[in-house]
Amino acid sequence: MKLIHEDLSNEIIFEENKVNLLILENKEKFVEFIQEIIKQIDGEYGKFSLFEENTELKITDKIDIIKDIFDLNLNNKKVLNKIYHELEKLSVDAEFLLETKNMENSLLKYIYYLIENYDYPLEIIEEIDLKEIFKLFSVKLSLCFSNKIEEILEYIDLVSKIFKKEIFILINFHIFLEKKDIVALYRECFYKKIKLLFVENQKPDIINNEESYYILAFESDSGVAQLEITTPHFAPYYYACFNILWLNDDEAYWWLDEENSTVTDILKNLEKSLDYFINS
Repeated sequence: MKLIHEDLSNEIIFEENKVNLLILENKEKFVEFIQEIIKQIDGEYGKFSLFEENTELKITDKIDIIKDIFDLNLNNKKVLNKIYHELEKLSVDAEFLLETKNMENSLLKYIYYLIENYDYPLEIIEEIDLKEIFKLFSVKLSLCFSNKIEEILEYIDLVSKIFKKEIFILINFHIFLEKKDIVALYRECFYKKIKLLFVENQKPDIINNEESYYILAFESDSGVAQLEITTPHFAPYYYACFNILWLNDDEAYWWLDEENSTVTDILKNLEKSLDYFINS
């Protein structure tokens, strides 16, 4: 599965037991990226495309985003509506159908008894909406967490199961979570085959080689530049790529490493490219 954006030169490829990490130090680009993906998760048009091999998938069906770890409301309206829908389906299964009908008949009988003894004539709609009954009794998830990572893992597990989401985009998690919690998040999601994309606006410490993708953005009065560093499968480069887009529409600048490039070669060329950008 791969996520493509019109303004990114490379695809974000989701592989088993691999975590993708996208760094956007340019605050404007960071905000634009998040706003864009949120719009598309909500079903609007945008610059992102999601593919499984050659088949395009609906982003709203496959991706969820956690943009604020301090505002994880597992009992939000969308989740509760889904739970009520599932409970309503359960209520007409063979095991529960008789009890459901008995409850509805008893409730109607009680309502009729009340209105027959009221001073003014009243009427009712006899069709009972079970979802309204669930709301009346405030049916919701019973939750208890000892720490933030437990809450995050419960949210991801719940959303992946009831909404069939496969990819979770996590915003600035490395800023707020300890390394041990990040690792616990990796392990749990790897086990459940859940794909992760971390989006950060500052460079975090590398935890291990499960993080596989970096993008650093730069800007000046004359243009914007982007450095990409990744594991060696994001062709056409091997580990590193530096590109510049000039605001005056001059030809774009590209530097790509090669399979046989040494660390010294890469660092020397990246320094040269960055100097070119800064001094142009």
